[in-house]
Amino acid sequence: MKKNILYIVIFLFVITGCADFLELAPPDRPSDETFWKTKEDFELGLTGCYGALQEERLSALLISYDCMTDNAHRGVGAGDYQNELYVTGLLNPAAGGHVSLIYSQSYKAIARINNFLYLLNNTENTGMTSDEKKNMLAEAHFLRGYCYWMLYLFYGEVPIVTEPLTIVNQIQPKNTLQEVKEHVLNDLQVAIDNFTKDQTYRQSGGKATKGAARGMKARVIMFTAYDAQGNAIPSEIEKAYNEINQINGYQLNPEYAFNFYPEEQENSPEIMFSVKFLAPSSFHVADRYFGQDNGTYPTTDLFNAYSPGDTRRLKTFAEEQTYTWIGKPTITFSKSDTDYGYRRPIKGVSPLPLASGATEWGKENMADYDPVILRWGELMLLRAEASVELDKLEEARQAVNDIRDRQTTLAHLPQGLSKEQMRDSVRHERRVETAYESALRYYDLKRWGIMEQRLKEVFANDPDFNNLKPTWTAEKNYFLPLPQNEIEKSRGVLVQNPAYVTH
Repeated sequence: MKKNILYIVIFLFVITGCADFLELAPPDRPSDETFWKTKEDFELGLTGCYGALQEERLSALLISYDCMTDNAHRGVGAGDYQNELYVTGLLNPAAGGHVSLIYSQSYKAIARINNFLYLLNNTENTGMTSDEKKNMLAEAHFLRGYCYWMLYLFYGEVPIVTEPLTIVNQIQPKNTLQEVKEHVLNDLQVAIDNFTKDQTYRQSGGKATKGAARGMKARVIMFTAYDAQGNAIPSEIEKAYNEINQINGYQLNPEYAFNFYPEEQENSPEIMFSVKFLAPSSFHVADRYFGQDNGTYPTTDLFNAYSPGDTRRLKTFAEEQTYTWIGKPTITFSKSDTDYGYRRPIKGVSPLPLASGATEWGKENMADYDPVILRWGELMLLRAEASVELDKLEEARQAVNDIRDRQTTLAHLPQGLSKEQMRDSVRHERRVETAYESALRYYDLKRWGIMEQRLKEVFANDPDFNNLKPTWTAEKNYFLPLPQNEIEKSRGVLVQNPAYVTH
């Protein structure tokens, strides 16, 4: 897949995608009239749209968002300080880091994709067949749906921009929460409707697919499938359940860790969508942030959530000063600066770059592990969750047991569990299966309505982090503030999320 979808940076200039997503028609780029002529031009343009997801806050640094939950905490002097401000309820609109970067990087990618879609729909005689055009349309809508999903998940109400920006339309007000959600779902449905084949990720050569669009759609639906009291809304649960049931061709990777190894990801039968990197042409710095600098520490609560015999713990974070990846040399970490000693993430960093200390510094800054956005193991558990709420308890039990059978010695869930017991079992399994992945713990705690409860429990009882005093409340902190610089640039058109307005 890396070879098939290599994001060649030299071609990214052909799409709108500058540092400020409102920048218009830079004069040093080929004009639409001179470039967008052939199928090959559009293929390169679509490659640029995929490349837009390489922005760190959309891919490589997703692991850091576990520091906004009960799973992890930033390292002293490392990691995103804004994560700590979020947990303690002290985040403000002027904060830097991900507060502004999720927003700006998402819209930068959206601008590139909007430009591509506009030209795809308004350029004739390109030599493309109808099916080729439909598939490009589907891929672009999936990519835009993912970007708007990130905005919806973190900010809630944001502007919906679907056309190339001009001096006339570049400043837009935000849309309602429901409108943003419907826009995400519409993008994903357009993708589902236009893919001409139902391929797996491997069969597609590493591109977006109908199955990935269905999986992302189910994730979006489940975000609001519980009411304010945490009660399931059966009609919404069933929609998500049905979407996942229409996905074909995936199975669990026999080796859990190989979903996250750069060399092994290409052949994983489980990965449904990831953001592709291939050093030295394209790379990220997750190895340095999370491996060398140790920008996150797992909480004792997460560490203890793994039962004896659950090998996923050893494949999620290092527990000692020395560590050996499967089939790789043993490495030695420097001592960490808290009581955690050497404990640090392993899932989400590459096995090779840290092997030789200082001589590998360049490689630490050029990681090419592909951040996984969707995989079948997680969707199995999302469907199991839906099964519980639809009173299909045996189906949920079997899904958890199938997950546990992969290289663990954990006992199967017994028959006869109550609905409440099965719900707790599925939620626990999601936590230990998906730690450090794609902001999934943040997603789960918010939609289940237990973020506030869990933050207070974990940081009140965790001996390593008892200096943290979470004041997070759903009323104030459920969504991030819109970046203050974006509010100011809009000249009053863009309105701050109410919880962050000061008087």
